[in-house]
Amino acid sequence: MKYFQQLDITDCGAACISMIASYYGKRLNIAEVRGYAGTDIVGTNINGLLIAANKYGLKGTAVKGNREAITFQLPVPFIAHMHIQRNDDNWIDHYVVVRKIGKRKIEVWDPDPLYKKQCLKYEQFFKWWTGYAIFFEPATDFTKSDKKENLLFKFIPVFLPHTKTLIFSFIASVLLLVFGIISSFYFKYVFDEVIYSKAAFSLHTLTAGVLLVTVIQCLVETVRDVLLSHFSFKTDLQLNFSYLAHIFNLPLSFFESRKSGEVLSRLGDLDKIKQTLSSAALSGIMDVVMLVASGPILLSINSKLFGISIITVVLASVVSVIYARIYRSYYSKSMSQNAEVQSYLYESLNGVATVKALNAEEIVNNEYEKKKMTAVATGWTLNRYGISQGLVSGLINGVSGILIYWIGCSAIIDGTMSFGTLITFNSLLGYFTGPLFRLINIQNQVQEALVAAERVGEILELEKEKDEKVQYIKPQKIEGHIRFEDVTFAYGSRRPVYEHFSLDIPPGTWNAFVGPSGSGKTTFIKLVMKFYEVQQGRIFLDGNDIRDIDTTYLRSKIGYVPQEIFLFSGTVRENIALHNPDASLEAVIEAAKKAGAHEFIENLPKRYETVLGEHGGGLSGGEKQRIALARALLGKPSLIILDEATSSLDTVSEMEIHRVIRQLKTENISVILIAHRLTTVTGCDRIFVMKDGKIVEQGDHRQLLNDKGLYFQMWNDIT
Repeated sequence: MKYFQQLDITDCGAACISMIASYYGKRLNIAEVRGYAGTDIVGTNINGLLIAANKYGLKGTAVKGNREAITFQLPVPFIAHMHIQRNDDNWIDHYVVVRKIGKRKIEVWDPDPLYKKQCLKYEQFFKWWTGYAIFFEPATDFTKSDKKENLLFKFIPVFLPHTKTLIFSFIASVLLLVFGIISSFYFKYVFDEVIYSKAAFSLHTLTAGVLLVTVIQCLVETVRDVLLSHFSFKTDLQLNFSYLAHIFNLPLSFFESRKSGEVLSRLGDLDKIKQTLSSAALSGIMDVVMLVASGPILLSINSKLFGISIITVVLASVVSVIYARIYRSYYSKSMSQNAEVQSYLYESLNGVATVKALNAEEIVNNEYEKKKMTAVATGWTLNRYGISQGLVSGLINGVSGILIYWIGCSAIIDGTMSFGTLITFNSLLGYFTGPLFRLINIQNQVQEALVAAERVGEILELEKEKDEKVQYIKPQKIEGHIRFEDVTFAYGSRRPVYEHFSLDIPPGTWNAFVGPSGSGKTTFIKLVMKFYEVQQGRIFLDGNDIRDIDTTYLRSKIGYVPQEIFLFSGTVRENIALHNPDASLEAVIEAAKKAGAHEFIENLPKRYETVLGEHGGGLSGGEKQRIALARALLGKPSLIILDEATSSLDTVSEMEIHRVIRQLKTENISVILIAHRLTTVTGCDRIFVMKDGKIVEQGDHRQLLNDKGLYFQMWNDIT
């Protein structure tokens, strides 16, 4: 069974499934497992793990047991659900794999890279075990697949466009090597020939030549550094652009199941990947050339001193290998913890008004300090290992240097070596041991980059929202005829929001959805917008299966105003024309007038060119929503969806916007309104009353009042 470590704080369940699958001979991608298991920001439930396992041909059985249930006869491996204590008073729900049950201890494989494989005493295991266990066996459709991919290699294509830069840099490095070797033999000739024969002219001539070589060497080195700097900036941009382009093409479920810090921290991981691959691309090749060039020369100068150098390198290699496994575990944990810190800080800054209103500054600050200290502690542990490795390596190098001088000076005394030869050997030794040590020590950087590549790669391997291989349809016009046919939908592995849900909305009508929170109103909108796909059933738009319609085209024909309005830092005009930057000012003004935003925009300092602060800072909630409505109307949509979009407006402004929307009905534009405030839906053609994912009533305002059902009760509550 192969060990898999979790890449983020909520990945433990997915990592455990990956370990179980590897036991039966199948290698999985953790991010893909997350998707199947419905992992979100709070983790994964047992049902989600069973669903994910079934996707890969593993039949799972979840049981609830007690202490007496743990016996030698239990089939291993299996997943155990734990409530584990971490960091003194921090208790977390966690999944682990039980690999072996012994007489006194239980072998546990923990996805947390700081703990990995450990043997717990029975008392400790039962203290943490919640009693839930999941057992697996291959189903009839299970297939083995143990192909391992080096994720670092997937980033190599990014460097291919810069081959010329790398070639010129390599040539410059070779020249520097040649100049360095020439300079080394300068000392041998000066000490053994020139000084001995007192040839002053030769000394001056040689020195002048070496000075010229040194000047050329500096110029070549400068050119190489400029080329490498250019290469670094270009690849940095390309890696960042490709990553962001990919994540923006992922479905909404990806973002709603991860914390923002987990996504943003991958940008820092890209830098680690770039540095490692660039080092491997140029430095690694150059170091091999230096080894090939300097090794035979050193061997020919003195085989005994060369032997000491080889022993030094071997010892350093052993030390490096020992530390490699330690580094990888801590790098993974450090990246995960820093992502958690970044997420918490981002959330705290976004919610600073709430924090202040509740006088929770100290609580939030203490929680941030706690998370940051945990991350710093892991970083400090990494540094301590780095310091200890440096100490051991330094000791090996120091002893090696003394031995070389000791044996070399002894050879000079015995007359078997000249002083110039010893100086030359030491000068050239740097061209041999230096590359070797760099090649050995780069493993530290490689381990960090491997973890980074795994974290970034698992996201880059996720399927995009829109399959580029599929030919989607683009209807000439969207009328707005929506039909749900026996739809079943759930968020991840949670309880289904809809079960066998059916609905028909005629085109050109004004429809409203009302009902208690959590009844499935907003979910309806998310499915129409293709933010999510249904697990069962079909959704039709104007007779076309919504899965066959081009997603980009579909959304361009729908004017969607979400409940939570997001405005960017930029001008009012730029925010309204976000999806259509080339829109004329006249078109922007027309949309603003329809949305009832033109009047207050005209009163801003620079009107439509007024720069808004972050998240629309400086505007009221109602003003933000009117700009968002103008943004939706700018595209001249065939269907308008308002998801609680007028909830922050005063009654007069809200009625004004609804008056504008009613006028759009003459253009045969369909309107779907999600509302809590029933006074805003009285003029709708049809009102759907929802409860627990079902439509319990439907009709116009008067009909529903006459039915004296849930809508009647809700109306009486507000009147």
